[in-house]
Amino acid sequence: MKVTTEEILNKRILTEGEIKLLVKRANAGEDVNAKRYAIKEEEYLLTNTHEAKGIAYLLDQWKTPKGVERKNNPFGAREEDVLATFKYFEFVELYNAGNMHFNVYTPIYNVIGENGSFQYYMWGGKVNIIG
Repeated sequence: MKVTTEEILNKRILTEGEIKLLVKRANAGEDVNAKRYAIKEEEYLLTNTHEAKGIAYLLDQWKTPKGVERKNNPFGAREEDVLATFKYFEFVELYNAGNMHFNVYTPIYNVIGENGSFQYYMWGGKVNIIG
C-alpha cells in the first residue's frame, strides 16, 4: 500500500527513508510543503538512527578522526559550539536548489545544541549553512 505524503507529514518523527521519499516526490512535481501539513509550530524530529548518521557526518566535516580541525572546515565558531553541545536534529522543509528551468529539492535541517542552533542543507556534496 502506498503511503501518502499527508500520512508522512502528519507524523512527529520522520525516518531517513520517509524524508528521501518526500524529496523524490517533490522532485517529481508533487506539492510537498511540510509547513502546510505541520500539526504544530514545532519542526519534525528525526529517528535516532538518522540523527546518529547526521551528527557523525557533521562532526567528520569539522574534525579529523584524530581530533584535528580540518582545513576545509565549513563551520564557524557558532556552528562548532552547537556541534560540541549537540542535542538533536529537526527536519524543517524542502529547499529548492534548482534554477528557473528545473526544480531540485533537498532537505533543510536544524541542528540544535545547548547554546543555540543553525540550519543547513546539503548541495554539491557540501554543507550549506543558511541560518
